[in-house]
Amino acid sequence: MEALREPGMIHTKVMCVICHEGKVLATRGFDGVKNETFYRLIGGGVHFQELAADALRREVREELETEIENVSFLQVVENIFTYLAAPGHEVIFIYAADLIRRDLYEKEEIPIADHPSTIAVWVPVTDLISGDAKLYPSLDRSFLEAL
Repeated sequence: MEALREPGMIHTKVMCVICHEGKVLATRGFDGVKNETFYRLIGGGVHFQELAADALRREVREELETEIENVSFLQVVENIFTYLAAPGHEVIFIYAADLIRRDLYEKEEIPIADHPSTIAVWVPVTDLISGDAKLYPSLDRSFLEAL
């Protein structure tokens, strides 16, 4: 989870829903202030004058060292949150896509290339729906059930 760079600013992000066998690929995070483990979809920031779809491809390439295909726009989510006791505000473009590197679908844990201490894991959609696993930003139940 990247630190907030500009307190008081709204950040534009992109995230990717990557599904496989009833699971979603997400990074595992921990908020020590809340004592909470949570998950976030693969993605990151949109640079100035960068299209969201281009940012998505770049972020997946940087994090997972692969390209994506079958990219489709799903929705925009506004996320107002607190992480490590600091307030945050994001507007997130959410896309679905498939990984070109098929071997990644078979790995239980995938190190994030540009943040080696961060790991991506396959989280069962049923755990997200039940609340046993927390996904940020929160996605509504009907959206998760459609995965």
